[in-house]
Amino acid sequence: MTVNSKHYYSVNKVKQFMFADIEKSLKLAENPYIGTPNFLLALGLCCYTEYWGKLIKGIAQGQSKVCFEGFFCRLGYSYKKLLDDGVNVYWDVRCGLAHSYMIEKSARIVINGGDCGIRYDPKSHYRYTFYVRRYFVDFKRAVNEYIKGLKSGSENIDLLKEALKNKPELT
Repeated sequence: MTVNSKHYYSVNKVKQFMFADIEKSLKLAENPYIGTPNFLLALGLCCYTEYWGKLIKGIAQGQSKVCFEGFFCRLGYSYKKLLDDGVNVYWDVRCGLAHSYMIEKSARIVINGGDCGIRYDPKSHYRYTFYVRRYFVDFKRAVNEYIKGLKSGSENIDLLKEALKNKPELT
């Protein structure tokens, strides 16, 4: 794929918007009178994870769990291990945030900490802990690697085209 490709331009624009929105929201943590929208950040990151999963899988709509988990695994070994261990992150975290205004089971959302953006401990009072900043760091790395792969040819551009077919473009 060439740098001049409309698909390459489009995903870079989406990346810029997503990264900037999360970074601006994280800056609210520096203002003690406003505070950080922890819940909104966690929800946004989960939705963004699903979006990038659609691109890597070539899925224009539907199959949300497949898309979410497809990109979630790219966030790093610890994320993939959660799924391999049978933890239903899609249902408990992503769907819980989107449809129930809370992570299913007991949970907390914090800005800093963690060596993985999501910790699951079935024996803890908080079964889930969502570490926003750590998740964002891992998410940015995975998105940047994907876009680099599109440019180098190691990622399948046809899947990206299929996912974006008949979709409006950011300009």
